[in-house]
Amino acid sequence: MSTITRQPPLPAAPTESTTVPDEERGVMRDVSWDLYDRLTDAMGEECHIRVAYDGKDMEIMNLGPKHERCKELLGFFIYEVSMGLEIDFQPYGSTTWKRQKEHSGVESDLCYYFDRAKLEASAETAARESNDVADYPNPDLAAEIDISPSKIDRPKIYAALKVPEIWRFKDNAIAIEQLGPNGVYQAATASQFLHVRPDEVTRWFADGKSSPLQDWRRRLQKWIQTELKARADSNGAGA
Repeated sequence: MSTITRQPPLPAAPTESTTVPDEERGVMRDVSWDLYDRLTDAMGEECHIRVAYDGKDMEIMNLGPKHERCKELLGFFIYEVSMGLEIDFQPYGSTTWKRQKEHSGVESDLCYYFDRAKLEASAETAARESNDVADYPNPDLAAEIDISPSKIDRPKIYAALKVPEIWRFKDNAIAIEQLGPNGVYQAATASQFLHVRPDEVTRWFADGKSSPLQDWRRRLQKWIQTELKARADSNGAGA
């Protein structure tokens, strides 16, 4: 007769919540790594709830239609620019980056590899069909759609993971931030990976929200080939 081993119940923790249209965030204060680790394992990869842990507090966020539409549009933009400039990249979506050593974990809306060494390492790991996030390097670029303000220190999480660049959508604008040597993110004038400026991403993002997708895509591809490619070539894109 088989024996069923039951996990002890997850302990309660103080919670706070904020609700805005299309998005709700809740936070549990003074959470241990063990609780965060067990909760995210119990939720599984198919759960449509985003969880982040900054070493002390844990944020849980649902995903509304406005959030998801913005995420997909930004993903289209990054894909078209990368392909148009012939930049090697690999998307890893909303992977849960749990790092016990740093006591940090986050699920970006979008994340990517661009660094050659990371692309090669992730390709080798994927070839082994590993689904263990511990086998993969941290991403080079992460994107966050902030319909509502975060209730924990998300920049601290990304800094702990040493993610070089973050794109943030907030108040209908895209900001590009890069990790400085002091471990703090600072506003950047352009992406170090895609050669685009924040105002350009914001403009195309706004255009995409108000246009048929195929029309927007054709205009974007033309802009990439006629304007962006020359700038990227002068900066050494694809080298």
